[in-house]
Amino acid sequence: MKYLMLIYGNEDIWNSLPPEALTRLIDEVDGFNDALRESGELPGGARGWFPGRARSGRWVARSW
Repeated sequence: MKYLMLIYGNEDIWNSLPPEALTRLIDEVDGFNDALRESGELPGGARGWFPGRARSGRWVARSW
């Protein structure tokens, strides 16, 4: 079974972080994700998605 998880990120908060803090945070999260990926617990993921690049789709079930 696979799951899709989208997490809201407030760009104002991200943009308010000092560059050093942002780099340190991203490095920590990347290390955590790498460990999950290596163990097989994180099979994929999209990086760098922000609201300006978001796309949506709709699946409509049909009853025949």
